[in-house]
Amino acid sequence: PPGATLLATNAMSPIQAFAVGDAVRCVQFHPEMDAERSRALAEARRERLDRQAPGGSRAVLASIRITPDGERILANWLIRFVRVSG
Repeated sequence: PPGATLLATNAMSPIQAFAVGDAVRCVQFHPEMDAERSRALAEARRERLDRQAPGGSRAVLASIRITPDGERILANWLIRFVRVSG
């Protein structure tokens, strides 16, 4: 949005997080989506993924990795922006 400050970007999305003034922070990712939830969602959408691309569900499932990044980013946001003690 006009006046926003870009906070995070990556190769998949030019806008991963941004700020507007001192009171608004927005993120594109879903920190609640850990590897287990991501696998369950991919399994539930297996037919749709395979319709979109042959072997799509297999590729998606193979790409899921355990990472602490979402949890770490959310914790940093809570500590630094919301000021919840860590």
